[in-house]
Amino acid sequence: MSPMPTEDHPRADPLAEHRQRARWRLIGALIFSVFAFALSYSVLLDTPRPLARDFTVLMPIGSSPEPEPVPASEAVSAPEAVSDPGPQSVSAPVSAPVSAPAPEPAPEPVPEPQVEPKVEPKVQPYVQVGAYASRPSAEQVKRRLEAAGHKVVVSPVGSGSAQRFRVRIGPLSDEEAKGVVARAKLQGYDAVLVKGTAP
Repeated sequence: MSPMPTEDHPRADPLAEHRQRARWRLIGALIFSVFAFALSYSVLLDTPRPLARDFTVLMPIGSSPEPEPVPASEAVSAPEAVSDPGPQSVSAPVSAPVSAPAPEPAPEPVPEPQVEPKVEPKVQPYVQVGAYASRPSAEQVKRRLEAAGHKVVVSPVGSGSAQRFRVRIGPLSDEEAKGVVARAKLQGYDAVLVKGTAP
């Protein structure tokens, strides 16, 4: 026969197990609260504090020269000067990089105008056999001399009623010109040796 449960026996109080669980939960909640408080306190300690704005101005001891009067336009009132005693960051002016000017391209050389050498006409000996007032007469004499194997040119000279048509054999060398003059005179021409250029 089993003994009767007493107050010290676990089965004496059916809610003892529930009370035990609640007690452990309370202890766990307290431990978690302490841990959370310690963690938040350490985080707050790591947060940087703002810089103090109070500062002390040390003035030199001794007599100092009186400050020169400042124009009213440049004077700064005391409240404005002390209104913001905090540190001010003054940035030095940064000068923009100065780029060197691009070198100017060298001017292209202007080609000098080519001057063609002046060719002076070559003066050669001719044999003039006559100067005629009409061109048909000069052309007739030319055909006759060309038939004899000579090189003949007809060149006009003068103008108006004074215009003449010269009939010349040439150009020739000096020796040929002398022989042609002699033969032309024998044939009845008024031949003469002249120096001239090709017409």
